[in-house]
Amino acid sequence: MENKFEQIIAEQREERDSLPIVDWCSRTDESKIDLNSPFAQIVIGVRRSGKSTLCHKVL
Repeated sequence: MENKFEQIIAEQREERDSLPIVDWCSRTDESKIDLNSPFAQIVIGVRRSGKSTLCHKVL
């Protein structure tokens, strides 16, 4: 069964990676992240609010 899960995850990752980034929703919080800052950037929020997605998009 685990092999099936690995296959599903790989397929979903492949599909996600094939999507153009320009189709993602823009967020006003993107401008608050300063990658040139010498300080750590901390993103906080409630569970499942899109923190990881926001970070991946900014990077």
